[in-house]
Amino acid sequence: MKNNDVAKKPLSRLIIISVLLIAMMGTLIYQLFRVTIADGASLAEEAGALSTRTVITKGKRGDILDRNGLVLAYDETCFNVEFFRDANNRNDYYSAVYTEALIKAIKIIEDGGCSVIDTSYICMNDQGEIYYDFGVTSETFVKARYKNFCNVMGFNMKDKDDMSTWIKAEDAYLQLRSKWYIPEELSFEDARKIISIRQEVLLNNYRSYMPVTIAYNVTLDVVAQIEMMADELPGLQTSQSTIRHYPYGEIAG
Repeated sequence: MKNNDVAKKPLSRLIIISVLLIAMMGTLIYQLFRVTIADGASLAEEAGALSTRTVITKGKRGDILDRNGLVLAYDETCFNVEFFRDANNRNDYYSAVYTEALIKAIKIIEDGGCSVIDTSYICMNDQGEIYYDFGVTSETFVKARYKNFCNVMGFNMKDKDDMSTWIKAEDAYLQLRSKWYIPEELSFEDARKIISIRQEVLLNNYRSYMPVTIAYNVTLDVVAQIEMMADELPGLQTSQSTIRHYPYGEIAG
């Protein structure tokens, strides 16, 4: 009996090991089938969205010379800072992450002696009163821009033609601070820079595949810091562009 028991033990172990190997191979084959066939198309699309993005590079314009070879117009290389919000990252978490990244980027840009865009419709006067400035004087255009502003910001608009029902600029400002997780300790001027950038992104949402330029003609030091801190600045990047120069001003222009 003992000899039979000894002979059965290796056989039992062999059966257990074989079952385990078959189970493991079955799991591997199932996962391979799922990744390559069942979910292959959707996974490939997600991978493509993460790894590729369309970048449009503007062509350089040629120099203009007079008949004596004197340069009347030429292009000079410059560098800009851009913000690109991934269309797949539109939840509260990424909203806070992007705001933190923009705060850091703005500090780098301004410490380098450059400035960011200033396009927010929300302004403050010397008395500390918050008001709208839509950059136009025509009442028709003001109402049109207010309507567009409410639509992209997600505000409930009652009647664009009845200005008495408009959401107050101060209320809009406070809602945007909350929506984009702008820290309470940030001043109005600094918060307005964040709002300007986010406003530009939303107003250009129909071109969400393209980044928004937030600072023009920055220094190489700013470019280097933005690139070095890329891991801390999601959504931020630098690009190369050109500036048109006319040495003789309006005369040759």
